[in-house]
Amino acid sequence: FSLGSILSTGQTEGIAFTGNNRGYITNETLLSVPPQLKEFDLNPYLTIPTLTEKNNKHNGGIFPGAVNNYLSFTIPQSSGRLSVLITNSDGQVVYKGECENTINIYTGNFSEGSFNCIIYNGINLVNSFSFIKIK
Repeated sequence: FSLGSILSTGQTEGIAFTGNNRGYITNETLLSVPPQLKEFDLNPYLTIPTLTEKNNKHNGGIFPGAVNNYLSFTIPQSSGRLSVLITNSDGQVVYKGECENTINIYTGNFSEGSFNCIIYNGINLVNSFSFIKIK
């Protein structure tokens, strides 16, 4: 990721992120370059696919923030076998399995609390997110 030559952009003084992979860069005056505030968007550079909700009637349409008996979703850009690892807030593995791009995991036997789900193909991360198990 290049900001350009110091002769055209000035001396960078600050970088701030605003969420949604967006942010701002400021520079001070340097030679004939005036102070500037530039906005940037990192989304075009990120390649992690987004999750899409599957028919999730078990959870009343809540996805993926809270689940009760099933964690269900698809990863549309996926091809081949995926490994899924779910850990609880203590880092203990509570689920480990394989699937294709459609994932439907029974969570009825999970305790209430927060969990992390990591999805990968071989050694490459495909996606990760957190969710809460409710009654």
